[in-house]
Amino acid sequence: MARWGFIPATPQTWRREIWIGWQPGAAWRSAWLWVRSAWIIIGWNRSSSGKYRKNGLPVSCGWAQEVDLPVVIHSRDAAQDTIDLMRAEHAERSGGVIHCYSYSRELARSFLDMGFYFGIGGVVTFKNGRKLKETVEYLPLDRILLETDSPYLSPVPHRGRRNDSRNLSYVVAQIARIKGITEEETERITTENALRLYPRLRV
Repeated sequence: MARWGFIPATPQTWRREIWIGWQPGAAWRSAWLWVRSAWIIIGWNRSSSGKYRKNGLPVSCGWAQEVDLPVVIHSRDAAQDTIDLMRAEHAERSGGVIHCYSYSRELARSFLDMGFYFGIGGVVTFKNGRKLKETVEYLPLDRILLETDSPYLSPVPHRGRRNDSRNLSYVVAQIARIKGITEEETERITTENALRLYPRLRV
C-alpha cells in the first residue's frame, strides 16, 4: 500500500518539501504526517522547526479531506498537542490511523471519539509493552490495524532484527491472546478493518 506525505525538517525546507511532493490528482492511498516530541511539545522545542512541524498537521488534514483519503498520524510524546490539533482541524472528517500507537488506554478514548483506528505492531509482544497490551485489551476489535513499521520494531522472538510483514503472525497471536479469540478471527477482523479504512485496496 502506497502512502505519501512529508516530514518537515527545517523552516527553510518544509514548504519546498510539501510543494514538490504534492500532486492532488495522484492516486495516493493516504495523507501522512509525522509528529514527534522534540518538535511539537510546547515549551520543549530542541529545534527551531517546532512550529513548522506543528503547522504541518493542518496542511495534512486539509489535503486528506480535499482528496477524501484517511490521514496517518505518527505522534510520540505529544499526545495532548496532537489531540488538540486534530480536534481543531476536524480530523474526524477524513478519519485515519494513529500509527504505532504508544499512548495509554485513557488517551485512546480521545482518538476513538474522532473515529480513528490504532496501528498495533511488534511492541505489543515486548515484555516492557505492558501499556500497549492494556490499550489493546481496551480497544474495540473493529478499531485495530496490524502494522510492521518495517524495518523497525520486530516482534519477539525476532526483536532487534530487520522487520517485515512475515512477522505479523506474532502480532496476531499476541492480540488474539489478549482478546481471548482465535488467531484466525483476529486476522479476519483486522483485515476487514483495513479494507474499511482503505476501500481502494479492494480495487
